[in-house]
Amino acid sequence: MFAKLSVATLLLPFIHALTLNTPTGLTSGGTATITWTSVSGDPPFTLELANPVFRDALAIANNIDPTTRDSITLMLPAVPVMGGYTLQAVNVTDIGDVYAESGEFSIGPTTSTTTTTGTLSTISTSATTTRPFTTTTALSGSGSNTATVPATTSSSAATPLKFVTTGIVGPLAALLLSAFAGVAVVAL
Repeated sequence: MFAKLSVATLLLPFIHALTLNTPTGLTSGGTATITWTSVSGDPPFTLELANPVFRDALAIANNIDPTTRDSITLMLPAVPVMGGYTLQAVNVTDIGDVYAESGEFSIGPTTSTTTTTGTLSTISTSATTTRPFTTTTALSGSGSNTATVPATTSSSAATPLKFVTTGIVGPLAALLLSAFAGVAVVAL
């Protein structure tokens, strides 16, 4: 009886109730919210992203105290788009000591959506007209979008300007160039 109690007492510090939930909807280089359940006494851990293709794991967060929070939001590194990923909660000082592991999940391609809202002004020699605009650019993987912005210097001559945009840089450049074109016309 005493021997059984001694073995249980020796193993108690190595038993952890920490459970990592399996994440969904993750993208390479994107924001991820990782959640877990724990009990009082669970030690701090390092969170690692593992995949057999890596032959090792990538540390994505360190010194997480599971008893003071139940989630963390972080940016994932750029990793190959595929399945077979797991998360591991490992000992901060001994990464070979795995406290918990999530189920397998996939990481998808990077996606982004940008929305630009502002005011477009059309300036002529006799009147100024202002109209609101909103542009939304959604990219998945690689590609480009085209925005056409009319630039008017007088009420009788309108020349459309064409901007080729990729990501957020293009819409912002189109907005800035439109503003500069308006200032140049007013200065004339």
